[in-house]
Amino acid sequence: APQFLDEIHAMAEGASASFDDLFRLNITELHIFAEKCTTLVFPIQTPKGRKILLAHNEDWDLERNDVFILRARLREVSYITLSYNGYLPGLSSGVNSFGLVHALNFLRPRDLHPGLPRIFVNRYLVTARGIADAMRWICSRKRAFGQAIHLAEGSRYVGLELTARQVAVRKVSLPTVHTNHYLCPELFPQATVPSWSSRDRLM
Repeated sequence: APQFLDEIHAMAEGASASFDDLFRLNITELHIFAEKCTTLVFPIQTPKGRKILLAHNEDWDLERNDVFILRARLREVSYITLSYNGYLPGLSSGVNSFGLVHALNFLRPRDLHPGLPRIFVNRYLVTARGIADAMRWICSRKRAFGQAIHLAEGSRYVGLELTARQVAVRKVSLPTVHTNHYLCPELFPQATVPSWSSRDRLM
């Protein structure tokens, strides 16, 4: 994903910071977070018909105060996403002008190996042209880590669970919820033991 390396170079230049420091920050796999987030998925009725609402909160380090809402207008697409200083956009949740909404949950698999850091996978979602485009990107990349990815476009919802080597599509009825552990049985062999917090939030 050389375009996202270029973006980190640009951020470093704009902030008079070291590229090495920002690159290291964006390899989130090197620091295992105790917890991350909860995502709820609801079907809702609007004046324009049935839509999907992704409700997402950040269970983050209490010492962090660098979260902000990033609104960007590029040549072909605009987007709004929850962001953190120094990170590529897309780490949490967002929506773009193509109508794609995404939310992410940190998951910790056992099958780690060299590959694309998860935040580089997520950065693509911010400007993806829809669910099909996002899934092509996700499934065609050699990934280093795992996560849950929630995608909504109009009335359609797709919930994915990823390890570093596998992708599973969740078969769920809505509403549904996801926290920080694997729910797809086919991925259980690669799943780490869920925390009490993740289990409690899921209930």
